Amino acid sequence: MTKFQDENQLKGRFGELVAAFAFPPEWVVRPIQYDYGLDLEVEVFHAISAEDGRRKYQTWGEHFYLQVKTTDNLSFSKYCTSHKETDVLKFSIETSELKLVEAMGASVPVILFVVDRTEMKIFYVCLNDYTSKTLTPSNPTWREQKNVTVYIPVRNQIRVTDDEFNPASHWGYFARTAQRSKIYSAANLAHHYSMELGYARDKVRVVESDPTAFEALASQFLEQAHRYACEISELDIWRRTDYEWCAIQSFREGLQTLHDRISRLKSQLATLPSTGEDFEEAAFHFQGRLDFMYGIFTSLSLIGRQYEQIARLERLPGDDPFSI
Repeated sequence: MTKFQDENQLKGRFGELVAAFAFPPEWVVRPIQYDYGLDLEVEVFHAISAEDGRRKYQTWGEHFYLQVKTTDNLSFSKYCTSHKETDVLKFSIETSELKLVEAMGASVPVILFVVDRTEMKIFYVCLNDYTSKTLTPSNPTWREQKNVTVYIPVRNQIRVTDDEFNPASHWGYFARTAQRSKIYSAANLAHHYSMELGYARDKVRVVESDPTAFEALASQFLEQAHRYACEISELDIWRRTDYEWCAIQSFREGLQTLHDRISRLKSQLATLPSTGEDFEEAAFHFQGRLDFMYGIFTSLSLIGRQYEQIARLERLPGDDPFSI
């Protein structure tokens, strides 16, 4: 029996092939065998130094998914907010596909690739972010529609036929997006540990007039903080890369300050007076230093809030804080 291919199958395969070659050659792009809305999986690899002088590439477990659409007809428009106008590509997508992305959650990035067969261009947008930050606020009833028009910024464009092929700015965005699950995990852990330290700090406050209990509980608090800080320091988000999110540096510096502060307070605790008014005054000031150190720790948990409010707007139409 003779088998055939239709035009839609050809277009789909063409788009996936073009999409697969839109990334650095060391990144691994895998087709998804059973396609229910996700077409490709991308694994990011990072260059590392090698003793023999040859360049090697290592995976750190950073992935994202692609939903690839192929078209011969592009439609452009303007996307307007109260204070900004963005040139965009208009592309219609089935609502069921956006619902799938929404159900997967924000920590599993799905990027829409619209491949233009005529001019060999790719336009992209992160569907998790678009659905949450752009679509739902502007059209809360979109889930009741059969199709939804997605507005993709024209600046999110990869050309595959000229010198603009694979500019590093696009790679950097994809690499940062692939780290998302790690950042959410770090934010959740930091928030949990800041709550635990809050309880421990309250115990120290209760015994400020008892030298023996104060020293014991303050020591336990510092050991607890040290253990938590060490665990957070081992998380992979602190590994330096060429593509890291710009705010990571400030959080990295805050983590180092926290380590320094814990070491200093451990030394100071051993020198507190043991009795009388001198102890009460010293304990009062020491408690203030603990509160300040706890504030540094708590600020680490803000990485999730800052990522949600700022980083997830990158490459979206309208209020992209990273666009010029």
